[in-house]
Amino acid sequence: MVASPARSSPMRVVSSRKRQIREGSMPNSGVIILSAPDRKEIGTGKTHDPMRLALAQDANLSDCVHCIATICQCNYFEDMLASTFASLRKKRVTEIAGSRHLCAKSLLPQFVTRMIRLMNITEKDTFYDLGCGNGSILFQVAYMTGAKCVGVELLPHNAELAREAWNSMKPILERHSGRKMPEVEIVSGDLSLVINDPAFIADGNKAVMTSNMLFPKSLTHFMSERFRAMPVGSRILCFDDLYPHSRSVAAIRDPEAFQKFDMMDYIWQEMSVEWTTAEGKFYIHTRV
Repeated sequence: MVASPARSSPMRVVSSRKRQIREGSMPNSGVIILSAPDRKEIGTGKTHDPMRLALAQDANLSDCVHCIATICQCNYFEDMLASTFASLRKKRVTEIAGSRHLCAKSLLPQFVTRMIRLMNITEKDTFYDLGCGNGSILFQVAYMTGAKCVGVELLPHNAELAREAWNSMKPILERHSGRKMPEVEIVSGDLSLVINDPAFIADGNKAVMTSNMLFPKSLTHFMSERFRAMPVGSRILCFDDLYPHSRSVAAIRDPEAFQKFDMMDYIWQEMSVEWTTAEGKFYIHTRV
């Protein structure tokens, strides 16, 4: 499940010029690709050398130290999410009866912006967030890429909160961008039923994100098996590795996974996820 972003911006340095960009006109569509010459992903993506993007010493024109771009939408969207969820009467449910796997923690806009770039999500894709919580990731992907977005959320309360939030944000984003927002669908139910549907693995451009660190191991295993049938070119981002590949014997134990997926390891940046300010590892597997 996904939660609204926490406000974690201690490194912002707000100049009058940056404030004008942040509060004035933001880019209407797509991810800004103009990057500083010294800002790039470093690493091979292998287990021993994961890709990483260090925080910038100086904030960019949008007051962001995370992005490779000179201008980004991270802080704009962080503020938009915060104001939207504060205005709604419903609040997210983060835990039920102490169930650890129902603990809702979010990816912050800074992570989502990088995810969009790394997964190359475009308007031609359908983006899935498996465990979408209040939908914050879906909204940012829809706004920044134009991709159709589908979120799956186990708790009906959080699913309804996500729908209310999108209904509130959608007209604001359309006025701000001058364009129509793509479809955002929130499905309330068991994600295993959704991914088991033949439509999930049907032909088409697919990008899937799952914050599965606290999912039951049986569910992660089911996802790893089901995703093998996805169309070539599908991209899957996960946190508990669906296809463990750090040991030399992994390719012997599961040769099919190594045949079907290009596996890349990454380090998330400090202050880009809600559950910790520290760095950590995530994975992007591309169906080949």
